[in-house]
Amino acid sequence: MKGAAPALIIPAAGTGSRLGPLPHSKELVPVGADHVPVIQYLLDRCVAGGIERAQIITRPQKSDIAETLGRGYRSVQLDYLETDATPSAVHTIAVALNNTQAQHSDAPQPIWALGFPDILFEPHDAYRTLFAELGRGRDLVLGLFPTDRPDKTDMVEIDEAGRVLNIRIKQACIGLRYTWSIACWSHRFSELLLTAIASERAETDRELYVGDVILQALEADLDIATVRFPDGWALDVGTPDDLRRAQAILK
Repeated sequence: MKGAAPALIIPAAGTGSRLGPLPHSKELVPVGADHVPVIQYLLDRCVAGGIERAQIITRPQKSDIAETLGRGYRSVQLDYLETDATPSAVHTIAVALNNTQAQHSDAPQPIWALGFPDILFEPHDAYRTLFAELGRGRDLVLGLFPTDRPDKTDMVEIDEAGRVLNIRIKQACIGLRYTWSIACWSHRFSELLLTAIASERAETDRELYVGDVILQALEADLDIATVRFPDGWALDVGTPDDLRRAQAILK
C-alpha cells in the first residue's frame, strides 16, 4: 500500500428510524451475550485488520456515540466529524473525504476503508485480506459475503476470476450469492465518489447508493477487485427482525 496507513470511515449520521424509537443512537444498540454496542463489533474488526484510525461521521444530535466510545478504542484512534443531515451514505462518506483534503491538502491521500456500524460480519480479520489485495495496485476492493437477503442489499455479479460485472441494488436476484459489506480503496475511487456527488442529477426518486458509485467506477474502468468470504457472513441489524437474527447468532 506504498506506506500509506489505512483509515476507516464509519458513516453514522443516519436516524435509525427502521428500529423505531430508541433511547440512544442506533450505533449503541446492545448486541450479543455481553450486550456491547453494535459499533464495537466493527471497531474490533478494525483492530484485527490493522486499522489504527477511524473517522466516525455523526450528527449533532448523536453526541452519545462520542460520550460512550471516547477518543480511542484499543489501538484505534477515534475522530469525530459532525454534519447536518445528509441525503445518503455517499454524502456522509464525502464529509470525511473532503475534511481530509482540506486538512492535509499537501499530504498523500490515505487508503480508506469503509465499515457500516450496524453491519456485523465474519471473519474478524477480513479488512487485512482486503488491504493485501489493494496493495496489488487495485483502485477498489470489495469484501463479499453470502446473503439470503438480496432485496435488502447490493448483490454483486462477478465472473469466475472475481471481476465485478454488475451491481444489482436491492433487487430480488436469482443466481447471485454475494453481497458486498465492506470495502477499501485508493485515491482514484475517492475522487470518483466526490465527482459523482458534484454531478448528481435528480433523475430518480431514490437516494444515491454506494452501489451506484461502484457502478460508475466500473464504467470508468477503475481496477475493481473482490475478496470472497464463502464461509463468512454479514448481517445488517438495522431492522428489528435482523437484530433478532443477530442476537440469536451471537448469544
